[in-house]
Amino acid sequence: MKILLINNRPQYCGIGRYSLSLFQNLVKLDQNVRLSTWQSRLITEESYYSNIFEVSIWTLSQIAFILKKIPNKYSIYHITSTSLSYGSLILKPNVVTVHDLIPYELPRCFADHVIAKIIDTSKNANKIICVSNYTKNSLLHHINSNTKIKVIPLGIQHEIFKPRDKIKSRLRLGLNPDWPIILHVGSEEPRKNIPTLIRTFHKLQKDIPNAHLIRIGRGTPEIQNLIDNLGIKKNVSYYEDVTNLEYYYNAADLFVFPSSYEGFGLPPLEAMASGCPVLTSNSTALPEVVGDAGITVDSFDEENFTFWMHQILTNEDIREKLIIKGINQSSMFGWDICAKETLKVYKEVLQEL
Repeated sequence: MKILLINNRPQYCGIGRYSLSLFQNLVKLDQNVRLSTWQSRLITEESYYSNIFEVSIWTLSQIAFILKKIPNKYSIYHITSTSLSYGSLILKPNVVTVHDLIPYELPRCFADHVIAKIIDTSKNANKIICVSNYTKNSLLHHINSNTKIKVIPLGIQHEIFKPRDKIKSRLRLGLNPDWPIILHVGSEEPRKNIPTLIRTFHKLQKDIPNAHLIRIGRGTPEIQNLIDNLGIKKNVSYYEDVTNLEYYYNAADLFVFPSSYEGFGLPPLEAMASGCPVLTSNSTALPEVVGDAGITVDSFDEENFTFWMHQILTNEDIREKLIIKGINQSSMFGWDICAKETLKVYKEVLQEL
């Protein structure tokens, strides 16, 4: 069996990490697998979320051209991104992974409306993998292909995301060892709900004035203005370099993730595996990921977020229980498990031909 994984996302985003991790673990299973990836050369964070019609449509047309040039010599083609779903019309036999239904449910620009139409073509796939039950149920509202769909959760690199000494991690990162640190990892697109995070952190500072918020990801002018207006700039730090991401999880006292929409949600899982307590929203797929190992509240309930941020930071018993539960919960997710389950799907496709 010759397998080709096809990816169009950079490694630092969820789909890119999924494609690379799946490839690496299929190799460990002695599979004849190749990864075809052009990542940010054709699709970058800027162009994907751009409101400029010409850039977005031109990007999609470039991808269509490249898909047609992929050689017809593989036993199975795995299309790992929903924006490539129309590859299921060209490359046979195939598996398509659907991570979320954002282009349907939360379109950000004109290109998302086009991608929603592209996702429709996944009904032509031999099999569809959804990364969560939430995504599967959402997809079934648009595509009547229940028998084709298999839910396979994403994994985690346990050799990277694991408990480490907090003080040593802070020294490595140059962070104050005495700060109560709250961490967030991700972008500032609207569904990430960053204004709620900033406002609840501002409220928390009334009781814990030396608390510090660390954001891993690129900032936007809108959020910077909110931080300035609330007068908390000296207590908020931004880092775009993800080279030491795992150590930020180890350095933090609490991970807060108020996102209103996730097809899965890797950051809370990484935080739990790293021994960092998690406070997140109870929306979409996030309850599937954290189970009862994290505190979940309504995405926009600022009072509840503030209450639990304070409780977790000041109550050692609550914090320790969440750490133990989080490590146990995260142990159920692994890229090796993801690869083994995905390989079963490939074999099912070939058996049904």
